[in-house]
Amino acid sequence: MKKCLTLLFVSIFAVMFFSSRDARACSCVRDRPSALDEYERADHVIIAKIVGPIRKREPVNQETFSYLDRLSGSGIAVMTVEKTYKGGMKPGEKIDMVHDFTSCDPVFEEKDIGREFLLYLINPQINPPRFTMRECGRSSEVKSAAADILYLENLSSVKGKSRISGRLLSRDGESISDVKKIIIHSGVKTWELAVDSNGVYEIYDLPAGEYEIEPVLPVGWRIDTALMHRNAPSTDPGRSLSLTLNDSRHVPQDIYFIPDNTIRGRLLSPSGKPLGNVLMRVGSINTDPSDAFIVFSDGGASERTEKNGEFDFSVRKEGEYVLYVNNLTVTEDFPFGMLYYPGTTDMDKAQVFLITPGTFFNDLVFQVPKSEGLLKMSVTIQSANGVKITDPALASLQFTHESGSARKTFYAESLENGVFSINIPKGVSGKLAYSSSVSTNIFRNCPEKIDEPFKSQRYTTIYTNEVLISGKEEDDVMDVNLRIPAPCE
Repeated sequence: MKKCLTLLFVSIFAVMFFSSRDARACSCVRDRPSALDEYERADHVIIAKIVGPIRKREPVNQETFSYLDRLSGSGIAVMTVEKTYKGGMKPGEKIDMVHDFTSCDPVFEEKDIGREFLLYLINPQINPPRFTMRECGRSSEVKSAAADILYLENLSSVKGKSRISGRLLSRDGESISDVKKIIIHSGVKTWELAVDSNGVYEIYDLPAGEYEIEPVLPVGWRIDTALMHRNAPSTDPGRSLSLTLNDSRHVPQDIYFIPDNTIRGRLLSPSGKPLGNVLMRVGSINTDPSDAFIVFSDGGASERTEKNGEFDFSVRKEGEYVLYVNNLTVTEDFPFGMLYYPGTTDMDKAQVFLITPGTFFNDLVFQVPKSEGLLKMSVTIQSANGVKITDPALASLQFTHESGSARKTFYAESLENGVFSINIPKGVSGKLAYSSSVSTNIFRNCPEKIDEPFKSQRYTTIYTNEVLISGKEEDDVMDVNLRIPAPCE
C-alpha cells in the first residue's frame, strides 16, 4: 500500500524496504516530523474514509494544475470526512484526494474502499479542489495512527508539553501485544510506562535531556536496530535505544521487534581452507534463490564471509529458511556455483532452519564439496556463411550466469588459431555469446552487403547467437560454433 521509492540501500543492502502501509520504512531525506509539527504545518487534519471511486490521473488546466498533479503517477480518490481536528471541513463532506505513486504517502487502490485514514492535508491550489498530503509526512491508515490520534484527541491539554511516544511493532507493522511495559532512564531517574492495547506508549513533561528507552521484551525477541530512527542509536544492541528530548518538543519513536536468532558458522573449501569474501544468503524456502532482493522480500539476510570464512546471520521474520552461496566463485584450486548448506546443489536436500523467537544455530561448518570439475568449451566464431573469423577479440566472448546484481560473467581464457577456450564450473547454467565493436569497413568485400547499421567508415557492435548452457551437461568438453549475422570473412 505504501509505495516507498527513495534511498533503499546502505552499504550492500540496507534492510529498510517494506511494502506494508504500517511500516514507516520508506526513506525520505529528512526526518519524519512529530505529530505536533505535522499538525501545525498542515492546513487540515482529518479522519476520512475512502468511498471511491479510485481514478487515475486526469488532465487539468495547464495554467492552474499543482505540483503533485504534474507527477505522472498521481491519482484521485473520493473520500468522506468523518472527523476534523483542524480546518473547516465538516463530517460527511466529500473531498477529492490526490495520491502520489512516487512519495512515501499512502497510495489508494480499489481494495481500500471503506478504509479510514488520518490525513494531514495541504490546501489545494486548483479548482475544483483536490487535496494533497504533506510529502514524507504522518498521514496513514487509522489502524497504524493510534499514537497520533491519542495525541490529537487530547490536544487542548497536552499541546506545548514535551512528549516521547510511539508504537511497538513487528517487522510487518503489526502491534506487539506481548510487550506491556517500557522503562525510560535518564541518569539515576527511571520512569515506567504501560503500553496500551494499540501498542502505543507515551509520556509527557519530561525535562530536556538524553534518554534511554528499554522495552520489557518477551523471551526470544529483540529490537530491530535496522529500522530505528537515525537519532536513536542502539546503546545496548537489540535491548534498548537512546534519544534526545528538547524543551517543549515531541520525539516520535516507533520501536520494531524481530525474533532473536542467529545462523553462525564458517565457510570452508574442500581442503578445509577458510573462504573469505564469498557472498552468502539466508532465504525462505519459498523464495527464488536468484532473487537479488531476497533480503527485502522474505526477511532473509545477505552478507559476505569474513577473511577467516566466518558468517553470522540474523533473519528478520519467523519461518523456514535455507542457507546458501548464491554467486559463482572460482578459486585458485577449485570452482563452485550455487550450493545449499550442508553442501548440496539440490534445494530439496538442504537443511531447513526453522526460525522462531530465540532459536540459535551456531558453529556450523559449511564445507564446499569437491567440485564436479570444469566444463571446458572450445568456441569458434563464424560468419553467417560458415567462414571462421580468424581474429576475434579475446574479451568479447562471455558466459553469463543470472542477471541483475546476481549476474556473474566468465570471459574467454585464451585464443589460439581463432578458437576460444573458456571454462566454467559444471552444473552452472547460463548463456554463451560473442559481441564486438568492429569497423564497418570489414564488410566492404562481403558478397552480400548489410544495410543499416553497417555504413562505411563507422563502428558498430555485432552480436552472435546465444548458446544456452543448462548446467546439466554430462560432457567434460564442448565444441561450440557461434555465428555473426554477416556473410563475410
